[in-house]
Amino acid sequence: KKGQSLKRGDVKMQFLHPTEGIKYADRNEYSMTMNLTYGTVSFLFPGDLVGEGENQVAKELEQCLGDGERLTGLVVAHHGSMHSTKDDFLKVANPKYAIISVGA
Repeated sequence: KKGQSLKRGDVKMQFLHPTEGIKYADRNEYSMTMNLTYGTVSFLFPGDLVGEGENQVAKELEQCLGDGERLTGLVVAHHGSMHSTKDDFLKVANPKYAIISVGA
């Protein structure tokens, strides 16, 4: 859940979502979201977030990333669905690379 983290050597995994106690209508909003860092490399794994959950994570990212910092990579949420990875979220994440996991 949000606030937990794991560290092994130079690798750190921060859990940014879900926030305990917040209720969502769409179960995708409860997707576990992790920020993985290794030195200056950082990747965000937002699961199937859409809408409000994505907005919550954007707020968390603003705190994780310093001024002018950006993610090295973003695994695009909800398999690139039109309901996720909105412009406002991308402005905060500002990833150098995006990875999309989709089927045929």
